[in-house]
Amino acid sequence: AMAPDRVKSQVLKNRLETCSLKCCALAEVTEQLDASYKVVVYLDGDAAPHRSWLRELVEPLCDESIGVTTGNRWYTPSQITWGAMVRYFWNAGAVVQVWLNGILWAGSMAMRRDTIDKIDLVNAWRSSLSVDGAGVRQIRRAKLKTLFVPTVIMPNREDISVSQFIPWSERQLVAAKSSESGWALVLTHAFTIAICVFAPVAMIVLG
Repeated sequence: AMAPDRVKSQVLKNRLETCSLKCCALAEVTEQLDASYKVVVYLDGDAAPHRSWLRELVEPLCDESIGVTTGNRWYTPSQITWGAMVRYFWNAGAVVQVWLNGILWAGSMAMRRDTIDKIDLVNAWRSSLSVDGAGVRQIRRAKLKTLFVPTVIMPNREDISVSQFIPWSERQLVAAKSSESGWALVLTHAFTIAICVFAPVAMIVLG
């Protein structure tokens, strides 16, 4: 367990109106970090990292062509409900699209401090809706790589209802659209999910 004196929490001081709350919070805390820190790691509060998560996420950054390392989330609901299963299958398709298109997930990612400064990420967050989308744009403009690390996919065991899933999925689509892939990523995801749902039924009928 981590010693309490090594953990510091702080309250957001300057709430900006030009970006989302998460972008604002990450920008403020990142800017205030001590200059001696060489790597900055971000982890969502609902993620459950395993013992070697930090090492596996940070090690690839030794390659300076890599701008960010990232994982993703994998929903493993404790109860089988309609909402949980819809989100499970929706997210299973999204993980593939995120990997294929080099999209980062800020819920589990690491960057060198000099990269954050080089791509001007803090200022980009201060005028963005999506942490992920802003990160993708800045990394690509700097011609750096996004490395997906499969071993740092974070399990999420939260349940969700169908009515809660709808606004949740809307937020995910807005975030996807804000990346440079835009609607192409959204439509590809929808198309592949539709194939997975309807192709087996069509094969049964034809058979």
